[in-house]
Amino acid sequence: MIPIITSIIGVTVSALILMLIRRDQLEASVGVAWILVAAGFCLLGFAPFLVDSLARLLNVAHAPSLAFSLSLGAITLKLVYDDVQRSKSQITNKRLVQRLAILETRLRELGGSASSDIGKDAHDQDDKA
Repeated sequence: MIPIITSIIGVTVSALILMLIRRDQLEASVGVAWILVAAGFCLLGFAPFLVDSLARLLNVAHAPSLAFSLSLGAITLKLVYDDVQRSKSQITNKRLVQRLAILETRLRELGGSASSDIGKDAHDQDDKA
């Protein structure tokens, strides 16, 4: 019964990931990693003997322990990767905000009326958020 459940989970996750990629709600490069996760579920469901064979090859007495350990390792790597990407994004956003502030200051120093419009537009957008 467990192989059937893991197979269903794998197929469902694969379909969901493909749907999210097609709707542009998930970037394709991130979707590839999730497709690999779904493929792992399918592999466990449709071919559980592969995990048993790998466990015997690695001298692991309990094959499900190997599957859980590999899964935990993969999840940990995915979380670290996501944290690195989020940190890069935060650094980029912070630098862009700083550059924008510098440009707005330079515009104000030039005394143009455009600077007040820019500041007003930025303030209006902050109010909407």
